[in-house]
Formats: sequence, structure tokens, C-alpha cells
Amino acid sequence: MKTNHITFLGALVAVLVAGGYVLYVLSKAMPIPGGKFLVMGPYLSLIMLIALLRLKSVWSMTFVSLPFAVVISAFTPVMGAAIISAGILSDITGRLLFGTKLSDLRLCLRAALYPMWAIVLSLSISDYLTGNLLYGKAGLQPLILGAILAYALGIVGAFAGLSVTRRMWPYLLRDW
Repeated sequence: MKTNHITFLGALVAVLVAGGYVLYVLSKAMPIPGGKFLVMGPYLSLIMLIALLRLKSVWSMTFVSLPFAVVISAFTPVMGAAIISAGILSDITGRLLFGTKLSDLRLCLRAALYPMWAIVLSLSISDYLTGNLLYGKAGLQPLILGAILAYALGIVGAFAGLSVTRRMWPYLLRDW
């Protein structure tokens, strides 16, 4: 990995932490479990789309997830593990579903996998840590609904990110 890519990852993680904190505070008003990820879904996929466009690697989302997880692990190690796992699973799923040569549509669909996996993993971990109190009686329906909503909102965020990136910041895509 080039030095400019490492610098770019650092900037992305800083943007993720700062923007994520603002969205986290705003999402506290949502009384549903996993509501924070639904609010953050478009934002996360926008950032992951930028990483996919710039880094052009099969493991782009994992590369962003690793330093992001290190930062978040200072507050909650369990969430750090979920972030790394979401990045790895997003890259693996994206490669299996969409291959390596990606059109704009496939890039957006691939970037939307990150918030989907993030909500599935965080809700699963929360459910496990609480002794199946959250979804023990309701079954998998809330988890599946959350994943579908996160993926749909992720697609919206990815397309918005694609539009903004291509029109306003084409230098982000340039290889320095």
C-alpha cells in the first residue's frame, strides 16, 4: 500500500469518527434497537464508496475498517470487533456477488453491504450479550428487516456519494 493511500485512510477514518459521532448523538432519539445504524447507513456507505473508488482494492472496506475499529475499540472493544468483521464480510460478500470489475451500480451495491453487515453483526452481538433478550421472542424477523433497511439506506447513501464525488471532488479519485 502506498503512503498516499495510508494518508487517505487516515482522513477517511477521521471523517468516519467525526461524522459518526454527530449521527450517533442525533440517533439517540430513535427508540428501536439498531436505529443508530439505520441513521448511519447512508453515511457509512458513502464513505465506503469513496474508499472503493479511490483504493481500487478487493479489500478496500477492510482497510478502512481496521483503523476505524482501533479507534472505536478504545471506547468499546466489542464494537471494534464488529467493525472489523463488517469490513471483512462486506469485502468477501461484495467480491462473491459482484466480482472485481465494477460498474457504478455494482460499486454502490457493494458499498451498501457495509452498513448491512454492521447492523447484522451489532444486533447479533447485542442479542448474544443480553442473553437473547432482544430477539429471543421475536425471532429473526427484526434482524432481517434491519438488514434490508440498512442495505436500502446504504444504496441511497452510496448513490448520493457517487454523484457528489464525481461532480464536486474528482481529485479524490486521482492517483497522486
